[in-house]
Amino acid sequence: MKPAYLIILVGIGLILASLGNGAAGYLKRIGLLDRPIYDDYLATYCQVPHDGFVSSERCMCMREPLDEAAAVGERPEPKYIYQNFGHLRWLKLGKDALFGGFLLLSLFLIGTRRARMTSPADSWPPWLLIVSVAIGFVTSLALWGGSFALIGLRSFEFLAVVLLGGWAVGGMPYFARCVGWLLILQVLLVAVELLLGIPLSTCPHWFRAAGTMVLPNSLGAIAVVALAFYASFTPINARFFILLLATMLLFIASGSGTGLVALFALLAILTLRRMTGTRKRVAVMASALLGVLMVLQLPAITHRPDIYDSLFAKGGRVDTFNKVLRVSSATDMLIGHGLGYGTNTASNLAAISTTPVPAVLGANERYFPDSTITGLLTQLGIMGIAAFYWLLGWAFWRDSVARPAYLVIALVSLTMNVTELFPVNFLFGLLLAHTITVVSATRSRT
Repeated sequence: MKPAYLIILVGIGLILASLGNGAAGYLKRIGLLDRPIYDDYLATYCQVPHDGFVSSERCMCMREPLDEAAAVGERPEPKYIYQNFGHLRWLKLGKDALFGGFLLLSLFLIGTRRARMTSPADSWPPWLLIVSVAIGFVTSLALWGGSFALIGLRSFEFLAVVLLGGWAVGGMPYFARCVGWLLILQVLLVAVELLLGIPLSTCPHWFRAAGTMVLPNSLGAIAVVALAFYASFTPINARFFILLLATMLLFIASGSGTGLVALFALLAILTLRRMTGTRKRVAVMASALLGVLMVLQLPAITHRPDIYDSLFAKGGRVDTFNKVLRVSSATDMLIGHGLGYGTNTASNLAAISTTPVPAVLGANERYFPDSTITGLLTQLGIMGIAAFYWLLGWAFWRDSVARPAYLVIALVSLTMNVTELFPVNFLFGLLLAHTITVVSATRSRT
């Protein structure tokens, strides 16, 4: 089998890993896992008449508040049905199996000379970030120990894909079709979730679906990144518009403001790249104006009046970034607190082992690195932030084919940590491998 066709197997692996990553939470929400908790939620917080239909009058949505009856002890406190207490945790290892399998396949192809590595002269752009990660690894090793340093590498597995994944570039159209099928499968899963999920779609404050992407905002953003990846490597035809419709349904169901802004930017750049001259300049100005108006109207469009609280309220992304700055020394600000520090993986490690995990903001204050900037500042400092966004900017400038996907990833990175966001991190690694291969081929011809 030609190396370009092997990428189809990787694409199938991506689909399976993406389904498995959030399967436990999804199955709990639709009542196929931990059914007693599902039934107890309905019986306690919803009115379920004998005909089996659920009334929305007492169904509380999302992280439901304590009502007066629960507060005085008349009935138990509400259960957080979305939380995964460890059931089927092994399914989350699917994404690590995908990264590991891809690297082993790459090494096999390179070792048997069916593929070759990009020359060091052409693969230099990622090395500033790799050096920053190496410094973070040594820092973490010295401060927090070997296991902590090793789990920190998990957020930067995409860099190995960048260095070894050049063989997959020829098969990008095949892989993109697999990404498209992932979008279709998520639409089907979300449809079931809307019908059976807890809270139900008839709740007063509506419903935000997550599919198997763990969180609603992740679903919306990942869907747009997947569409951008597909659009970068396949023609704009009827299939694209089917996937565009699927993406729109996903971000509507998820209520993702990030997904909406990213989708607008994607459609704008796909439209503008087909224009020239005066028409293009007018379209750029019109797109900028429409974009500003859309951002101002996000609370109304998404039916989330408090949508900007996630950015500017206490505990929001800006507040968290400022707090990290305040607790960091000059050295910490430059090179970070160490690889893995403040990551989701570290939090999960604390939940299942006795390994001490350092608190970023203190023992009594919760820390959510809900942006790539904050996540990088915590682990790798300003050096890591500069290296990451320089690499992203360089790739955007040099690779016109993948430019739509890079734009979407840049926008998503402002509200999510894309180094930990699966499958965006894997797609990002393949995109960078494509860019380096294209630049290398261009240099060879000249």
